[in-house]
Amino acid sequence: LPSHLTASGRAILAALPKSQVRALYPNAAAFTARHEVEGAIMKYSALSSHLDQVRQRGYATEHGEVTPGFGSIAAAVTDHLGWPTAAVAVTFLEDKLPADQWPMLAARVQKVADELSVRIHGRPAK
Repeated sequence: LPSHLTASGRAILAALPKSQVRALYPNAAAFTARHEVEGAIMKYSALSSHLDQVRQRGYATEHGEVTPGFGSIAAAVTDHLGWPTAAVAVTFLEDKLPADQWPMLAARVQKVADELSVRIHGRPAK
């Protein structure tokens, strides 16, 4: 799956330098969608803005962009240099987890990602 569509991909992209993300998405042809979703990220400016939000809050989300009705939350696992090596993600039926509970789940995902980062001698999120 294209990294700009998934929560885990977005978490990893947010941990990369902006210049590297730009190199991965040089033009509109680099973007694809699995199906029509309102608000889907289909251009670099939208991706860049979204990744800024991910960097700020420490986790990424996805609302039905991969599979309608499913949401995901993810956080990056980083190595000793701060480079992303993996992501921890959970996917769920959106109608089973109210939006006000997403931050609580995100905190748990971030905690696991930080623990894994430490275990591989990496850097936990700031």
